[in-house]
Amino acid sequence: DGRERQQFLDYCSSFPDPNVFIDVDETSRKQIESRKRAYLQRGGEHNDISEYFDPTGQKSYTLIGAANIHGFVNSACRLIERSKDAHDLDETHGTVDSDTFLAYVINDLVPVLGNFERGEPNSVVLMDNATTHTDPEVRRVIEAAGALLVYTPVCSPDLIYIEYDFRMYKSYLRRHFQEARDNLMQVHINALACVTYKD
Repeated sequence: DGRERQQFLDYCSSFPDPNVFIDVDETSRKQIESRKRAYLQRGGEHNDISEYFDPTGQKSYTLIGAANIHGFVNSACRLIERSKDAHDLDETHGTVDSDTFLAYVINDLVPVLGNFERGEPNSVVLMDNATTHTDPEVRRVIEAAGALLVYTPVCSPDLIYIEYDFRMYKSYLRRHFQEARDNLMQVHINALACVTYKD
């Protein structure tokens, strides 16, 4: 409700240095996601339009992202391919469940966290209260690293600024979808880098 939102904003405002914050969340994406319309010459052949918009073979993935005031923290961003094959035994593929998210926190997030008591950057972790985020072990691991964990109020995605970063990230991917056909990882890295301190 409005009171919880205001309490959250007041609490965050009590930290004088915005460098202490690091936001964490997930977003889903297809490997090649483009605009759904295209211009063709009147009366022209439409046969080759599938080359650009055919979804066959596209991979879907989830990005677990971390961002601070300077943009995405690349080393704390992980792509997880969502396999459609029931026989896929690759443990790095699948949905982001509590176990996957905890592994991300331990292996990718904790190494970039600072110590809150020493006023270090990335020492206040902001997350929404999705079920995968509220596992008590997630809090234990983050606090053991010396950082604080703060959850946003319910139904308040606008209060966690990584949502705006994700919007720019996805916009970049849409504009460069043809390049992503050949080299998803490089386009992904470029998309992460397009979010800057100025933004």
